[in-house]
Amino acid sequence: IEQGKPALVAMDRPSGDGVLVKVASVSICGSDLHMIQQGWVEGAVLGHEFAGTTPDGRAVAVEPVFGCGGCSLCDEGYNALCAQSTFIGSAVAGGMAEYVEVPESTLVPLPNGLPLGVASLVEPMAVAFHGLNQARVAASDRVLVVGAGAIGLAVAAALKSRGISCDIVARYPAQRAVAAALGANPQPGEGYDVAIDAVGNSSSVADCVQRVKPRGRIGMVGCFWDPTEVPMTFCAKEQEMIASFTYKCRRPGRTFEEAVSALAADPSIADTLVTHRFPLEGADEAFATAADRSSGAIKVVFDINN
Repeated sequence: IEQGKPALVAMDRPSGDGVLVKVASVSICGSDLHMIQQGWVEGAVLGHEFAGTTPDGRAVAVEPVFGCGGCSLCDEGYNALCAQSTFIGSAVAGGMAEYVEVPESTLVPLPNGLPLGVASLVEPMAVAFHGLNQARVAASDRVLVVGAGAIGLAVAAALKSRGISCDIVARYPAQRAVAAALGANPQPGEGYDVAIDAVGNSSSVADCVQRVKPRGRIGMVGCFWDPTEVPMTFCAKEQEMIASFTYKCRRPGRTFEEAVSALAADPSIADTLVTHRFPLEGADEAFATAADRSSGAIKVVFDINN
């Protein structure tokens, strides 16, 4: 990123102590757009949703965060919460490149049935599954998803893979169509046991508070990028708000592994979520497309080394 815009530059191939990954696919996340707007990633190589192959021929997705490896949070697999956490795609070079170097511990094997061209979706699907785990979503719950961008629809896909139905609040007709294709009902009501907020602003929080029943749960998968108001009704209804940030990176319950399994078992998830593909040379158009939700863009993917 140079002067707040994506730029294609020539770089030397990484040659450090990590594992060299030949990138096959990398997708644009809404957080990439926010970090560019905030000016946090000047000079950085973005890309935390990516997959590729190692020099020994392994097909892998990459968990884009690692910690110190020795604290209790790292021992439990919550790398992003480690005081020394490092994020691939911001603090260190990410997957929007032909090659990237990552720690061996971040590699997650892919099965033969999952094409590398769609495996960049493993990371956002892992975010969705972790959000469901954090909010303790059960099959008996009546579930609402607020927001039908890439993460909201990934949550709908994750629910589908677990055999749980949901309603969804979608802003644009294209989003409602994709939600319906994933089995989500785009005509929400009220009285939900749990809502997953995939937006993260005052309006979406207020919508969740209104639609969730007393003593219900609101799972925050969307990040608060700006100060956010919570209505008094949240207290009056004795609701619970639960944060969710990244995923669990160790067994048991390594979130990337469930995401890999879900995508491999149901190819329609990737077919539905991936709406646009570009080469790296098309970075300007790709980022503009990703930023324009009204265009029907859900997940914009760069095809590399194909």
